[in-house]
Amino acid sequence: MIRVRALAWLLFFIAAVPVHAEPVPINDPWADLRFLVGDWDTQPTPGLISGQFTLKEDLNGAILIRRNHAEYAPKPGQDEGIVHDDLMMIYREDGKHRATFVDPEGHVIHYTISAGTRSATFESDPVPNEARYKLVYQEEKPGSVSVKFWIAPTGGEYQTYIAGKVKRREQGSSK
Repeated sequence: MIRVRALAWLLFFIAAVPVHAEPVPINDPWADLRFLVGDWDTQPTPGLISGQFTLKEDLNGAILIRRNHAEYAPKPGQDEGIVHDDLMMIYREDGKHRATFVDPEGHVIHYTISAGTRSATFESDPVPNEARYKLVYQEEKPGSVSVKFWIAPTGGEYQTYIAGKVKRREQGSSK
């Protein structure tokens, strides 16, 4: 009887001790893409003046939204460079990651996404008589990701169109 009372008191005190732990999402649908969620700045390269993107959850975590902005230097003989903005919605369909890309130039690209260890490959769906696109994010170290974008002309092989690196923006800084 004394043991039962002692055990009851022990359980009472254990239950009363506050626990401070971060909540862990159960069945996080974005676990394999979580390394990309946040605010990112592009490291300048020849031809690229500046760039940044954000990847954020939306619709209570049902989708991810990527908003991208890039400013390119003028090419020889041009007075002005190019400013490019686009939006990508990432969602789950039939148990797989999918994405739809749109930009002001009228491009609409549907992607299938395959995610690996700290990497994500977005490959466009085949469309007859259309170019193919592939976008790859590969984490090099926490907060630093290489980005490569390829285009395959109709019937051709993928060729690198642009490549660079992005760095996670520190909390509290804005652009």
